[in-house]
Amino acid sequence: MNGITENSLVTLILLVGAAAVVLILRVPRGKLIGGGLILAAGLVWFLDAAVESPAEQLEGRLQGLRSAFVADDIELVQTFVARDSEELRVLAEQALDLVRIAPTMSIRSYEAQVSADGQSADVNFRANGGVTPRNSEITIPGMGTQHVATRWSTHWLKEGDRWMLDRAKRLDPVSGKEIGTLSTD
Repeated sequence: MNGITENSLVTLILLVGAAAVVLILRVPRGKLIGGGLILAAGLVWFLDAAVESPAEQLEGRLQGLRSAFVADDIELVQTFVARDSEELRVLAEQALDLVRIAPTMSIRSYEAQVSADGQSADVNFRANGGVTPRNSEITIPGMGTQHVATRWSTHWLKEGDRWMLDRAKRLDPVSGKEIGTLSTD
């Protein structure tokens, strides 16, 4: 996807800019042409708001999953996991048993690669923010929430009309090598 089709802001700026130039230069029939360009910009804006690309759908699902972890709601987290991914369901429960995720946790460096048939996707991202260990033996005494920087490689499947998380690998934020999902490194 390129900037013009994925980001309608460029197209909107070009259309409104062209309308302004036509009106400022007082081109013959400029009001008609300018009005047409403004109408086209409105149509682009409306279509952009109405149509959600698979990458945008995936980003929304990922943000929803982040919110479910922050809310400490394992049942809600499970609604983002694919039917046949029992190992991932258990892993999510274990993660929430170990730590609380702070609202400061944010998704960064988001990249989605959707398959040609539109039924699966690989999503890579960073999740950075605060976590609070639930067990006092895991944390340094006197220290509460700790900042963690993580990097993830995930695989999503389309189940019906919703994207569902199928696999997740935690990667070292610097080297990109796979590390244990619940590792304290």
